Amino acid sequence: MSERKKDLVILLHGIALNRSTFWMMERRLKQAGYDTKSISYPSTKFVLQDLAHWLVEQHLPPAIWAEYDHIHLIGHSMGGLLIREFLHHYKDQIPREKLGRVVMIGTPNRGSEYADLLLPYRLFHRFFGPAGAQLTTNFQEQQHPDIYYDLGVIAAAAGPVGRWHDPIAHFVFKEAHDGKVSVERTKIEGMKDHIIVTSTHTFMLWQRKVAGQVIYFLRNGVFDHHV
Repeated sequence: MSERKKDLVILLHGIALNRSTFWMMERRLKQAGYDTKSISYPSTKFVLQDLAHWLVEQHLPPAIWAEYDHIHLIGHSMGGLLIREFLHHYKDQIPREKLGRVVMIGTPNRGSEYADLLLPYRLFHRFFGPAGAQLTTNFQEQQHPDIYYDLGVIAAAAGPVGRWHDPIAHFVFKEAHDGKVSVERTKIEGMKDHIIVTSTHTFMLWQRKVAGQVIYFLRNGVFDHHV
């Protein structure tokens, strides 16, 4: 009797970061019985469509789907947009019965107000590269992704706006936010579930409760709203 295949979880970090941001969540996923593959990708070198092509060529060739029962995808911030791009442009190459669930964490699905503010400045383009402009409201409002997969979105709110101490964020945001994107801008039509945690944009990746919600969604297709 052949050994049962396992589920693989692909993890994609945010812009200008690397795979190390997922070290704690990756550990939790392994403890839960998943194989994991956290990928450092050239987030500041190419636009999202080119990054999706790079992802397929380097890490998600057609052959990998035969190795696992299901492949799930987790993306933080721009990593979620990269997953969206990949699943849109390569959906004809993905065996639907093998495609697992998708979780986006702090992803600016409708654009980031912070990116809108910084877009006119040359330093923003130099630091974040060509994909930086794709984080903006103007760009994301022109996208119409087909969310044909089970998608859960985790957003963070850094407490009431009045308690947020980042002086720039205080002027940028008028509603609940994580310091980089508002809660409302993380939402996208077609998602299966949405949940808000109290945290900041990057720190939420290191919280046990966020990893717990990711695992719960992978198993159940919804978040645990009772904790």
